[in-house]
Amino acid sequence: MNGDEILWRRVFLALETLIKENKELKDALDRSEQALTEYKDMDRSIRETMVNAVAIGEDYKNNAKKEAELILQGARLKAKQVDKESE
Repeated sequence: MNGDEILWRRVFLALETLIKENKELKDALDRSEQALTEYKDMDRSIRETMVNAVAIGEDYKNNAKKEAELILQGARLKAKQVDKESE
């Protein structure tokens, strides 16, 4: 091989290496982007779950208050009835 052939061979090998590295980096980027999309989906799902849990907790609290009010009203009515019956 003469000097030009050696130079072109080196250039070819360097280019081949760079192409391979570029492909590997693109593949790694694709995997990272896919993982990021999955994490974003999980984050959104967790946030929605938290919002729903808070809403359900508020519903339970409101229902418990309503039930307590009904129990108190019932107790007051019974107390009135007992007072009327005892007169």
